[in-house]
Amino acid sequence: MTVPYQAPGNRTITSIDSKIPVLGSAVAAQSVPVVIATDQVDVLSILTGDAPLALKITVAGQTTYVAIAPVGTLQAAAAWQAKRIAVVGADTVTTYADGDALFDNVATNLAALAYS
Repeated sequence: MTVPYQAPGNRTITSIDSKIPVLGSAVAAQSVPVVIATDQVDVLSILTGDAPLALKITVAGQTTYVAIAPVGTLQAAAAWQAKRIAVVGADTVTTYADGDALFDNVATNLAALAYS
């Protein structure tokens, strides 16, 4: 008969349970909340006719890049709206790729686009 090894400190389920994080807490601790203002949601609905949108978010230091497109759009397709949200001192500055909010950008490398 083979008996599995059990460390002396792990004699009860309670001792094991105390070492396992609550479902999702490990991931949540490393997450950054994304808030879309109500007025932005309304604009998106007008532009897309309430079609579901794909969302790509890239975070690099104090800069967040956000791109949206209709669900199913390939990242290499020039069909994304892209914006950069940068924290500059005490200010948060939002600029759009190509200086406009058109859905005409690729999303393969959001940081490489020109924003103004």
